[in-house]
Amino acid sequence: MFYMSELETNEFEINECGLSFLFWISLVINRLSDCWLSIYSNNAYISTSADNISYFTTWSCNSLQRKRTAPNETIWGSGCKIINNNELIEEFVYEYTIGIPVHLGYFLVYHHPNYVLCSGSTIIERNEVPVYSEIRFLSIEYTHPEMRESIQLVLEKEWCIVGNELLGRIHILRMLEYQLSEGSYIFDDRYVLKIIDSNINVFDINSSQYIRLGSDNYEIIE
Repeated sequence: MFYMSELETNEFEINECGLSFLFWISLVINRLSDCWLSIYSNNAYISTSADNISYFTTWSCNSLQRKRTAPNETIWGSGCKIINNNELIEEFVYEYTIGIPVHLGYFLVYHHPNYVLCSGSTIIERNEVPVYSEIRFLSIEYTHPEMRESIQLVLEKEWCIVGNELLGRIHILRMLEYQLSEGSYIFDDRYVLKIIDSNINVFDINSSQYIRLGSDNYEIIE
């Protein structure tokens, strides 16, 4: 027959009490979370205030790190252009028309809560129902001959829409400025992207190339 010593019995009781306490804390947190979600969903004033506080916090942190922050509006458009000394200019529009001339070399972005449309060569057709591409990019590695280490860039699935023109020179600088602190990378025409797609194809593109997405494939455009 197995017997526990007094010390082992005390340790067992302590561990059992600890587990019971953790379980109780978990229940409390879940109930508070459900309660907050209900309040957030059913009170427009509280949800708007919480969203604004969250956005201001994000904007403040990004500003301290010298990173760009996207607008707080749910639907917006922008036109991006690179000017002297590789400086990115981005002009935002909050109406239903973008109004940025493509022929001046702008990279256009149309942000919707469920998807992002982008193009550097054509006007964005916002009235068409977007179709998600089956293609995803598992890894986008930014390399530069003067950088000791490469940088992993993130392209969210909302950008993977059929017809989108991705990862061109302007788009890459925009990604760098939104995802990384100023001064933590070097940008000019000498960069190379090392990419792995969802079909485990590995390839490189340079600053004179970009990708146009199809439904289950893509083109590398010069």
